[in-house]
Amino acid sequence: MSQIQISLEGTSAIAFAEALVGLPGYEVSYEVMPDEVVRGEKENVIRVLLLLKLITAGADATGKVVGAAEHVRDFVSPPVKSALIVMDGKRVKLENPTTAQIVEILRESEK
Repeated sequence: MSQIQISLEGTSAIAFAEALVGLPGYEVSYEVMPDEVVRGEKENVIRVLLLLKLITAGADATGKVVGAAEHVRDFVSPPVKSALIVMDGKRVKLENPTTAQIVEILRESEK
């Protein structure tokens, strides 16, 4: 079973994480990290750590990609400020990603 970690940062990080809960083919859980003060302006930044475990594989996983795209299609929220995706020892850092972009990276990792 493959595991993917996604660290999200931004004001919509919680809503973003909740949009990924129930993603077809994955067991998704998340934890909100303690608020931190950054940039000297006392701006609170929300950080969320998502864990996704692939629960289907092979042909079944390929079929789940369409369901994943449908799952996040109607999610409307500002993109998170940044996301760091760690899977299979590889790290992908994205600035201002949308849920659709993250689902696309997950889809590519299943190939």
